[in-house]
Amino acid sequence: MINISKKNIIILVFIESVVLVALIFLLVFGLKGFFGQSNYWAVYLKTGDLYFGKLVRLSHYTLRDPYLLVLDSNKNGEAKIQKFENAFWGPEPEMKINPENVVWISRLSSQSSVVKYMEGKANISQRSNSAVIPENNSSSSATGSLPAVK
Repeated sequence: MINISKKNIIILVFIESVVLVALIFLLVFGLKGFFGQSNYWAVYLKTGDLYFGKLVRLSHYTLRDPYLLVLDSNKNGEAKIQKFENAFWGPEPEMKINPENVVWISRLSSQSSVVKYMEGKANISQRSNSAVIPENNSSSSATGSLPAVK
């Protein structure tokens, strides 16, 4: 029979409690955000690429359900957001990003037209300085239009 002291039991219970609290914190943060804030972020890279999605920051950044900003040079610089997984090379719906390549990140407002579009709740057209989301919000539509960039 193993003889465990009361002090060792207290230390073990404390460590287990800390681990449990940390896991609960990660689950709540990863699924719901803090205090009703959006879980969606904009991530701007040194390459000039702008991505939107659910950001997890550990030793590297993971962007879940990412969208990318696409500029259409044929339509006077019109900008669109496109699901990353719908790119022609068929990537998975998650991307790992080296933090050294990130210029800035910004949490998106839960009221953002881009967030509403990504959540599938947008059937709106707003002011000219906001994202314009197409009327057709079916699952086959993977691109939303933004106003022309000047």
